[in-house]
Amino acid sequence: MRGYFIFLASLFTFYSCSSYQHTLMDTKDQPLIAAGFIKYSIPAGKQKPIPNPFVFFDKSKLKFIVHFDSSAIYQNQVKRDRRDINKLMGFSDHFSLHHRYSARFGWRWLNDSLQLTAYCYNKGIRSFKEICNIPLYSFDTCEIKISGNQYIFSVNDQSISMPRTAGGKNAVGYKLFPFFGGNESAPHDIHIYIKELKD
Repeated sequence: MRGYFIFLASLFTFYSCSSYQHTLMDTKDQPLIAAGFIKYSIPAGKQKPIPNPFVFFDKSKLKFIVHFDSSAIYQNQVKRDRRDINKLMGFSDHFSLHHRYSARFGWRWLNDSLQLTAYCYNKGIRSFKEICNIPLYSFDTCEIKISGNQYIFSVNDQSISMPRTAGGKNAVGYKLFPFFGGNESAPHDIHIYIKELKD
């Protein structure tokens, strides 16, 4: 029980520094917003998105549709950072902060392509794996599903597995939203549209 309260206190400290301001909606965004998408904007020079809410998570899977526009194209300032993975969406696990236990999708603009990856932490150890490339302006269905000691990552009809050392049928923690980096901050405003799906 003491660990649970420490977990909650850590979350309060982490998210109390986050912005809850909503992004102004451009005219071109209106059809996407009307269709149930949320626009996450990462301002130039920042890493965290607007909005960046705190949402508890206690489920066995997370499923959503993602839509990237041309703002996903970028060049790193430092050459060695070009393989850094930005974060898309996922969840923490095991009543822990996400750098201890978590599973989420990553993304990066690499070799003139938009690449999606699996990105996990188990006992504080990070692992990641490439899944596929997707085109800009597409609508791609992404899912993370818990299956015993594995996370199953799916993008449309492609799936890979990643190890999971946390126990339980559900991941218990909080949702993770888009984040730029890696080491660098967003070089310009980046917009990502996400619509969560419920089965």
